[in-house]
Amino acid sequence: MSLIFQKFFLIAMTGVVALPDTSGIALPENIFSWWQLLKTGAVLALVLALIWATLWAFKRVTGNKFANPSGLKVIGGIALGTRRSIQLVMIAEKLYVLGLTDSNISLIDKIDDPDEIAKILPSLSKASSGDLPFAKILQRIKNTNPTEKAE
Repeated sequence: MSLIFQKFFLIAMTGVVALPDTSGIALPENIFSWWQLLKTGAVLALVLALIWATLWAFKRVTGNKFANPSGLKVIGGIALGTRRSIQLVMIAEKLYVLGLTDSNISLIDKIDDPDEIAKILPSLSKASSGDLPFAKILQRIKNTNPTEKAE
């Protein structure tokens, strides 16, 4: 019992644990093993394949519901100042021009005429390539005569 107490006291006071004598044990000259590396790589590939298969199955089961909720698509926007912007949003084949501030969202215009949307969307593809700025697109929408919509 006193031998156990002495070893415990030695460890507690010095923090050093006496290592066992390994002089009689033959250690391998080359610790690196290609076989161990191959096994580790195979296990890693298996784990990554399982993660991918799980995500693929989850996507198939849920029907990718989280990718684009409710058919909402932000077409573009322009900053008007600090925390103020105008955004063009497409929801269910209708375009909405929204004014956004830090505390409010206002509907500026709703475009539901398919012919007018067909005129605006090609302009938006030019705007995304940098040929036509979003401000000019909004100017075109603003200049559209409201009486033409009624006809």
